[in-house]
Amino acid sequence: PNGVDYAAYATPHAEPADLARIPSPRIGYVGVIETQLDVDLMLRLAQRMSHASFVFVGPIGFLGEKRNSWDRLTELPNVHALGHRDVTMLPAYTQHLDACVMSYEVTDYTNAIFPLKLNEYLAADRPVVSSRIDSVLPFADVVRIAGSDDDWVSALEAALSAEACADALVQARRTIAREH
Repeated sequence: PNGVDYAAYATPHAEPADLARIPSPRIGYVGVIETQLDVDLMLRLAQRMSHASFVFVGPIGFLGEKRNSWDRLTELPNVHALGHRDVTMLPAYTQHLDACVMSYEVTDYTNAIFPLKLNEYLAADRPVVSSRIDSVLPFADVVRIAGSDDDWVSALEAALSAEACADALVQARRTIAREH
């Protein structure tokens, strides 16, 4: 599995000004926007959860056939694509999201990856919702795993609840991140 610069993500950072202007609750993805991201899922979720802001921090990579869906997604009023940020700024963005997502399409490729962002999200002590990819399944005690759109909405609403930031859950997330 990938590791994490735990101190970089666990040490408190000031909220970036561009993120501060986005209304909460903020559901975010920090990473390259590319083909393994389930852009159509994110479009459906942003439409269903119009009360939440969806924030994407990262450069646009190869999207192929998903480019039209990405364009439709970013046209929604509750979606904010902030673009590329220096790697040293990523912990600040991650820390100031209310919930983080790893919304990958489930494929042979994504079942063979271990997302670097998993431990970054956990070290920043953010609630995480992920697609059902193999590498995340062992972390089901600290990551909500979703399949259907309804599962995603329920998991995201739970991740946005006050209970998701209870001390015991925060410590569990950070313990896992420290181990990596």
